Amino acid sequence: MAELSPAHLAALEGELTDEAAMIRGATTSAADVLDESLNALVRLDVVAVVSAHARAMHFGKMRVRYIFDKVDELYGVVQAQLAQGSAWSVAQAKLERVTDDGRAVRNSLLQGFERLVRRFPSLETDVQEARGNSKNPPTVSASLDALATLLESWLHDPKFAPRLETVAFGADDVREARAAIEAIEAQRVVASQSPAAPRDLPATNVIEGRLMHELHELYRALEEGRVAVPTLPQMVLGNTLRRVFAQIRGTPLPAQPDPAAEPKPEPDPSLQSPGKPT
Repeated sequence: MAELSPAHLAALEGELTDEAAMIRGATTSAADVLDESLNALVRLDVVAVVSAHARAMHFGKMRVRYIFDKVDELYGVVQAQLAQGSAWSVAQAKLERVTDDGRAVRNSLLQGFERLVRRFPSLETDVQEARGNSKNPPTVSASLDALATLLESWLHDPKFAPRLETVAFGADDVREARAAIEAIEAQRVVASQSPAAPRDLPATNVIEGRLMHELHELYRALEEGRVAVPTLPQMVLGNTLRRVFAQIRGTPLPAQPDPAAEPKPEPDPSLQSPGKPT
C-alpha cells in the first residue's frame, strides 16, 4: 500500500482533534489496545476483505494503510515502555541483591559485637546505639556505617584493641562494611535513574484514540456493507475495543457470535469408512 500523503492524512484525521483522541485514549491501556487491534485485524484478514469489498463497504484501501501506520506507531511506544519497565526491574533486582549482601555483612558484625558484649557488658550501650535496622537499603547502609565507625574507633583505641582481638575483629571487617555500603549506594543511584514503566503519555493516548476511532469506522463499514454483501465477516473484538466502540456509538454492541456454538456440518457419507449396513 502506498504511503499516505498529507492530503490523505488531513482527510482521515480532520474529523477527530488531537484533544478528542487523547481523551479517548486516556481511558485505555496502550498494550491492551495494541493486542486487541492486532488480534482483530489478523482474524478479519483485513487487507483481503477490504481489497475485495471496498466499494460495498465504502471503506477506502488507504484507510487500511492508516490503521497499519497507527498500529506500527503504537507498537513502537509499547515496546519502549516494556524496555523501560525491564530496565527498572533489573535495577531493582540488583539493588535487592547488594542489599542482601550488606545485610549479611551487618549480621556478621552484630554477631561479633554480641560476643564482645557478653565478655564486656559495659560496651552494650554503644553497640545498641549503632545497631540500627535492616528494613531497606538506606537503613542497611546507615547501620553498616554506624557499626563500622564504632569498630574503627575501637580499633584505634589501645584500650579496646586487645578486646577486639578476642572476637577476631580487625581492619578487614571495617573495609568489608565500607565496601558493602558503597555497593548499596551506587546501586541506589542506578535504580533511581531507572524509572518504572510509565503510564501512557498524552502523545500515546492520541495514537490510541485515533487507532480506535478508525477501527470503529472499519467495524461500521463491515456492518453496513452486509446490506450488499451479507457474507462480510465480523470483527472479533476484545473487551477494551467493545467498551470503547459502545462509548463512541452511545449504545451497546450486539453480541458476537460464539464460534463454539456454531453447528458442526454433517459428515459427508461418501467419505465415511464402509461398515455394516443399517
